[in-house]
Amino acid sequence: MANHGRRVFFLLPHVEIRGGNKTVLEVADRLMERGHAVHVLTDTGRRPDWLDVRAPIEPRERWRKRITDDDIVIMTWDYDADYLLDVRGYKGYYIQHFMHFVEDVFKLPLDFFVSVSSYVQTHTLETYGVHSHLILNGIDHAVFRPRADVMRVDNRVMTLGWSGWKGAEDVEKAIKLVRAQGQPVDFTSVHNLSSEEMARAYCSSAVYVSGSWYEGFGLPVLEAMACGCAVATTDSKGIDDFAIDGETCLKVPPRDPQAMAEAVLRLLRDPGLRQRLAVNGLAVAQRFGWERSIDAWENLLGLRTGRPLFLETGAQKGLAASSPETLQVMRRVRQTCARRRRGERLARVKSALRRVLPFR
Repeated sequence: MANHGRRVFFLLPHVEIRGGNKTVLEVADRLMERGHAVHVLTDTGRRPDWLDVRAPIEPRERWRKRITDDDIVIMTWDYDADYLLDVRGYKGYYIQHFMHFVEDVFKLPLDFFVSVSSYVQTHTLETYGVHSHLILNGIDHAVFRPRADVMRVDNRVMTLGWSGWKGAEDVEKAIKLVRAQGQPVDFTSVHNLSSEEMARAYCSSAVYVSGSWYEGFGLPVLEAMACGCAVATTDSKGIDDFAIDGETCLKVPPRDPQAMAEAVLRLLRDPGLRQRLAVNGLAVAQRFGWERSIDAWENLLGLRTGRPLFLETGAQKGLAASSPETLQVMRRVRQTCARRRRGERLARVKSALRRVLPFR
């Protein structure tokens, strides 16, 4: 398949295990499988040890001066905007969330924006006045599927054990409330698992619980559904394309352990409800394959035709000829990105230390 000599660069600060990182790496790999020139640029060029990635992952500084006007550079975290401003080529923002630390990025005259969910697309338009292309995530159904060789345990409840806005503490409080009602629970909190390990964990669980306060897409919820697991989740917004209260899941308000406990109790005590939600969730999850998503990426970036779709919906903005107002925005963006990048690096160091030191 012709790619017209155009290269695509995805920017990631790192490749630690995150749903957003996983999505970007999957997109890069699948575009490369279709014959396109794709590079993932990170701070270090280090490859992930939790996902088999075939696309090249390289230090971003190696490419800063080598990117050409015909290339496409896509940032995926808002505080990578400073690098985006420094390089040539068409420039886009793959918006994977509706919580932004560098809101000025939406004032930059970028060539295109891509939203990962309907909620993110609507929020981006209503909050920032920015139109974006909607490309929903896919999942690998060869991995995330019901497994005949994995026994589902009727009272097993699983969650993703990430603290902070992922809501692990809220889920743990909810499980204590469930047990206080005399309901036996085999509770497991997982993190840092490979895709295969995650799939088997979903398949062994009767209920998957998501406690996130907000999500841009909510990949684990969809993965759990694809594995035939009933889901209780917070109303975290980005999941709305597949998480329908009473049909494919039970939804509760974020940061409400009592409401979450009631939802988990309903699912554990009502096998019929649990089965109905699991069947419906599995059916909806089947619609989220990667083929349609990668087709949309190819069309948007013009990788088949040589004519990017984003050029048909609006002329290239061109940061080189920016107005004084835009230049001022660019200065603010650079300053904010620098602060955010320092903070993120410090957080990653602290996280690594917590994993190896015998104290917290």
